[in-house]
Amino acid sequence: RIEPYAMYDCHKITDIHISDKVTEIGSNLVDDVNGEYLVTIHCPAGSPASKYAELVGIPWVEEP
Repeated sequence: RIEPYAMYDCHKITDIHISDKVTEIGSNLVDDVNGEYLVTIHCPAGSPASKYAELVGIPWVEEP
């Protein structure tokens, strides 16, 4: 589990790698800057992290 707001207001973070073992991601993991997310989530396709990224509009890249 990743808690809500875990990386909120951390504007120097540009990439987050999340394995498929993470089954729950709290709301507002990261914040946007002027409506744009400056972070990319790297995670397996179909994982909770990829679904979260798609739901909130955070860019994500498939990785095993």
